[in-house]
Amino acid sequence: MRPITYQRATDAPSAVQALAAAASANNSLIDAAVQPLAGGTTLLDLMKLDVMRPSVLVDINPLSDAWSAVTLDGGNLKLGALARMSDVAANPDVQRNYPVIAESLKLAASPQLRNMASLGGNVLQRTRCTYFRDVSYDNCNKRNPGSGCAAMDGFNRTHAVLGTSEQCIATYPGDAPDVEVRPILPGEVDAGNYQPRPEDIKKIGDLDAVTAAVCDVGLEAVPGEEVSYSPIMAHAVLGQCVRRLDGGKRRLRDIAREELLEPLGMADTALGATTALAPRAVMPRVSDDSPGMFDASALVGLGLAIPHPELNIEIPAGGFVSTAADVFRFAETMRQGGAWNGKRVLSRPMVELATSNHTGARANDLWTYARELKGWPLFPANLGLGFFLRGEGLHPTYFGHLSTPGTYGAMGAGTTNFWVDPVRNITMVCLTTGFLEEANSALRFQRLSDVAIAEFA
Repeated sequence: MRPITYQRATDAPSAVQALAAAASANNSLIDAAVQPLAGGTTLLDLMKLDVMRPSVLVDINPLSDAWSAVTLDGGNLKLGALARMSDVAANPDVQRNYPVIAESLKLAASPQLRNMASLGGNVLQRTRCTYFRDVSYDNCNKRNPGSGCAAMDGFNRTHAVLGTSEQCIATYPGDAPDVEVRPILPGEVDAGNYQPRPEDIKKIGDLDAVTAAVCDVGLEAVPGEEVSYSPIMAHAVLGQCVRRLDGGKRRLRDIAREELLEPLGMADTALGATTALAPRAVMPRVSDDSPGMFDASALVGLGLAIPHPELNIEIPAGGFVSTAADVFRFAETMRQGGAWNGKRVLSRPMVELATSNHTGARANDLWTYARELKGWPLFPANLGLGFFLRGEGLHPTYFGHLSTPGTYGAMGAGTTNFWVDPVRNITMVCLTTGFLEEANSALRFQRLSDVAIAEFA
């Protein structure tokens, strides 16, 4: 840690005066001499990483009396910038009239962080991009303006596809996904008159927009030489291919409903929540916020948006709502060669094609981070057409070490798993709402699958 001076602001003018010195100097982020301190949950982390190097911290918590109020006035919700996230989430007016805000804040981070973090700080926190937070990488336009973006040609699977620029592809880390920020006076923030703009969420759920964005991205790997599994992009492209082969007149959700869900009697499943299913939705939460493949808070935010039919979300990868019974019915259909109760939705040869290994012995780049952070071995990707396969050998697998090599299935990011073992004639389905870091989730399902096989095989 570098030596710092701690100042405690006594009122708003003294805080403004202290912070104005940094603004007038027009220093870059890492060299800004003065920084405000509220909860400090992000600032202190960045100081330890040497990303931010203030010489003076101005504690603005004494301003809480004027800046932390949470009030409902004539239908307008007013949130103070220094209100703690936990206080806003627990406020009766927020819970009663703005349940989405209360629920999203309850699911953010851990209770300890929510008790410390201020609402304003959460909105303004810096990106969690690895290249931003690791000062050994010089090329980061957010940290060193004009130096470039190392993520462009680096490990960027968890970075943004939509809403990017040639200068940066970092994702927004806050738990309020769409917030208008401007200079304000105490108590002036008016959430009641603010209407959230769902454009970004709609873009992610718009197959045309996502496919167009994917087509603008350069190849991550040479086709046939490497396996670079990218779920959201890959499934969006496949979904668009299905639509075009169908003539382009039906939406993918309609094709899925008419050609798959209705014939199988999967009445509790839809691509994007329907008005009938939305009231039954169980909201996701973060159970494990350790670093890994995905930003758990971002996944929760997406999970909270999907059960809103008015947003018209259509995301082939992770955008279905369903029940364990319906997923089990689909898995059993696959186990029985593509038919359920006499209704065939796939031919047996098509099932065999989809559940065969199409990637040979090549490794999956998806697990590069797990090999680097967790010491995982190098093992084959074992990918079929829309399914993961067990394959040979002892290596991390969602389907358990006791399953046979031809076992196939799929999983949802940190929450969901189903598989079919065609030799043992066992089908397993497990749906959860608590997001785990993906590698930890894989090991969890590996253990659960082994328990199930040991018990029932």
